[in-house]
Amino acid sequence: MRKESLLVKIWNVLWPLVIYLIAQNVVSIFGTMVLSIVSSLTHADERGMVSTDTITNGVMDMYYEYAVGFILVSALICIPIYYRMYKKDCEKAGEVKKNIPISVKDYLAIIVSGAALALAMNNIISLTPLPIIFTGYEDTNEVLYGGGLILQILSAGIFACIVEEVSMRGVTYLRMKRYWGKKKAMIFSALVFGIYHLNVVQAVYAFFLGLFFAWLYERYDSLWAPCIAHMSANLFVILLSESRVFEHILNSLVGYCLATCISIILFYYGWHWMKQTNPVVELEFVEKEPDTLKRLAQEYKEQEREEE
Repeated sequence: MRKESLLVKIWNVLWPLVIYLIAQNVVSIFGTMVLSIVSSLTHADERGMVSTDTITNGVMDMYYEYAVGFILVSALICIPIYYRMYKKDCEKAGEVKKNIPISVKDYLAIIVSGAALALAMNNIISLTPLPIIFTGYEDTNEVLYGGGLILQILSAGIFACIVEEVSMRGVTYLRMKRYWGKKKAMIFSALVFGIYHLNVVQAVYAFFLGLFFAWLYERYDSLWAPCIAHMSANLFVILLSESRVFEHILNSLVGYCLATCISIILFYYGWHWMKQTNPVVELEFVEKEPDTLKRLAQEYKEQEREEE
């Protein structure tokens, strides 16, 4: 078997991520065309005439309202594509499946840890000069939180999380892991996850969440674990942006610091609890060759002994 070069490995890892970017751009282009037609019909005078500036202004107003819907459509298109790639990668590699059941307590720990980490990182980054120096994240936030609450929940809160986890952890992370090992893959995939957000503030935020999501995937050997944590983080941020539940607390320095400390503590205890629990593992594998299952099972057991 021919050895792959570093450039080939990097290409194999990164090219799938372009699919989602292309889908977003294509959907946005068609969506903007539709919005242009709607704007021209809405603002036309009695003679059916409308100025270019009026159309442009109308499109921009509607774009920030419906842009999150474009993200939703892109995610729905790409989720089955990425999931099929993920399953093919697993079958091609002869992946040993660790059947680790996720209990109710596990789900609770995942949800609490995801939300706590999101709030802690948001607050910590807000205390740094990053939001002042790099203001590009404001445009992204305007797009993500510009639509109605239901649309935000469906898009940024649910389906965008699923497509990012299937692509980032299901495809990118696993390919990195097979090339460079688990520890390097966690760091490299988190870096890619941060850069993928295309602005410095969100890149720093996404890097630390990406590390946690990759750890969750390894802990439970399931895409559901990072998906749920990602949803919890995004939905909690949406709740904070759309409601005034924590407004008085976060507007005072004491409340701000207290909320940050509590979030860090909750995250630590949730992560520590998940780390300490000893899962019951059953190996699942669709056998391709007579000795493949035994060999891979032995490799898995040796890896577990090394980590201990």
